[in-house]
Amino acid sequence: TRDQRNKVGTMASIETLRDRARFIRTETVRLITIAKSGHYTSIFSAAEILSVLYYHVMQLQDDPNWPDRDRLIMSK
Repeated sequence: TRDQRNKVGTMASIETLRDRARFIRTETVRLITIAKSGHYTSIFSAAEILSVLYYHVMQLQDDPNWPDRDRLIMSK
């Protein structure tokens, strides 16, 4: 049924966002290791929030000068 298809699509989207949150954490560790300095705890606790905002909610394009693109300022 349509409801089952929507549920499956939603579950796939949630899993994709989880994968992206994992990627954010992995990249954070990699970059901190390269820099030999940094604090990873803040990004680790916000990875899901960032993945949902950046990959699902925000309106973005490849052109950074696009005047209607969303911007995110995060302070923790």
